[in-house]
Amino acid sequence: MLYRKSNIKDKIFNVQWFRYAQRFSTDFSLILVNYFLEGHKKYLLFKNLLYINKGQKVHAFRDKIEIGVFYKKIRRFKKNDFITVAKETRTIVQKVNSFLDTISLINLSKLNNNKLKKHFSKFSSYFYKFAAYFIYSQYIGQVFRNDPKILGYYDKETLRIIRFKPIISEVNKKLNIYFKIIGKRVPIKHSLLHWLYPKEIEKLLTTKRKKLAIKLQQDAKSRKNKYLFILLNGQKLFYTNKDEIKIAEKLLKMDKSLSKTEGIEGKIAYRGYVEGIAKIVSGKKDFKKISKGNILVAVFVMPYFLPIIKKSGAVITDEGGLLSHASIMSRELRKPCIIDTKIATTVLEDGDKILVDANRGIIKKL
Repeated sequence: MLYRKSNIKDKIFNVQWFRYAQRFSTDFSLILVNYFLEGHKKYLLFKNLLYINKGQKVHAFRDKIEIGVFYKKIRRFKKNDFITVAKETRTIVQKVNSFLDTISLINLSKLNNNKLKKHFSKFSSYFYKFAAYFIYSQYIGQVFRNDPKILGYYDKETLRIIRFKPIISEVNKKLNIYFKIIGKRVPIKHSLLHWLYPKEIEKLLTTKRKKLAIKLQQDAKSRKNKYLFILLNGQKLFYTNKDEIKIAEKLLKMDKSLSKTEGIEGKIAYRGYVEGIAKIVSGKKDFKKISKGNILVAVFVMPYFLPIIKKSGAVITDEGGLLSHASIMSRELRKPCIIDTKIATTVLEDGDKILVDANRGIIKKL
């Protein structure tokens, strides 16, 4: 359950927020955002997180001080600490992968509402931990950007699953199977179930109240358009009204401290030296822009970017760490790659002829 809403504007702005990442809402609907927020809270012991949904994209913010302390903890890791995290990651990835195999339209259709609720509840319990360790590896990669030996602590297949294979897309497909079945049993459009919390979905399966389904359908429609979702000092808060959305918009504006320089620097994910035409990719709709040899420029990449990464001459991202999707995929495909530029998608434009010097981590317009 979410906590009582109150005027917390001052409390929000007392936190030094910075935008850590952004994702497409089609990939990260509210239910996935909730899994990641709860996973951070329960397993990584975070107290401050903030997510803004603006219709097409979800922006994830972190507390600069809190994550600084968390990074310091990672910097003090010894060999056994890495091994422990890698082992936990492998265990939960294997559990989730095995459980996903049990989710099919045929199998779940046979379950009554009570058994379906238990099945879905078990999936959720696994995914809270999976989400935490999925992002834990990302944090470790952020801290140890230039220390590839940490890759040796991870099982190669586990890394492939969480950074190369489209596991989040697979999870979304499996969630859709749950929701198609539930949508036939309760008066709510199945696609809107992605915009509810797991507990709300479970409640739909244990009550016959039509009013609840109508209310949750209205809530889901509102959340799909916009929301401000906060973990503030360990307290969950959620808003969709205009006043709080203004807070979200203010945070997004504050975050836009971008350089207009033509020289861009980032971290090296895979070395190489390439010249080519930049193409900005902000979603699947832009995939058709990529021709062989073009330089793929994106805020981030996901495993389903694989076909256009194969075609590209090099990859540049605003985000990323040693264990990010872009890093793992570029190393696998041997594509020059520069990550964590912060500003590449803002400074570069489609058609710019650029030099990607991934031996030094520099991008220049030609």
